[in-house]
Amino acid sequence: MLAIMSRENSDNIFNALRAIKENVPCPDDECDHPFRYFELTNNQGYRRVTQCSRVQEYKPLVMIDKFEASANACQRLELTYVLCWFHLVKAVMEKLTHESVSLHDSYLIILGFKIVARAVSEERACERWQMFLQSVHSKQKHVGAVSSLTNKIDFFIYFMYFACGRSQQHDQGNMPCTMDVDL
Repeated sequence: MLAIMSRENSDNIFNALRAIKENVPCPDDECDHPFRYFELTNNQGYRRVTQCSRVQEYKPLVMIDKFEASANACQRLELTYVLCWFHLVKAVMEKLTHESVSLHDSYLIILGFKIVARAVSEERACERWQMFLQSVHSKQKHVGAVSSLTNKIDFFIYFMYFACGRSQQHDQGNMPCTMDVDL
């Protein structure tokens, strides 16, 4: 989608998403998909609506950045949305940097986060988490380095609960986050 707007705010994003929703034609091959134009208030332009778009309402899953206006616009249109992986991982990295976690350990934690958070069920997430921990601990023993990675993993669990818990509200439960993991 390409949107030209002088500034991003909830109303502009709302109007762009609404334009998409209102102009996806119905699936009927026999329909000529008639449309109408409606003038906007204060001579600010017009709005085109495909009349048959209401036959089978288009409700896509919307991937957003962490900009609150995007989330507000999606909520106003009752669209399901998820935070994009780039912004989710960026937020995790910023938090790890703030906590003075080494780059090596940060990459391990991000890798674990991506492996676990993309699981399709809570059971599968727990399995992946256990495999991740075994892998980390076996590498630590192999290198012989004693690190505070276990404490960092405790932090990671907290952050994962926070990040996934918020995403889970919008992702219909595809990102499991209620794991009982004993470190």
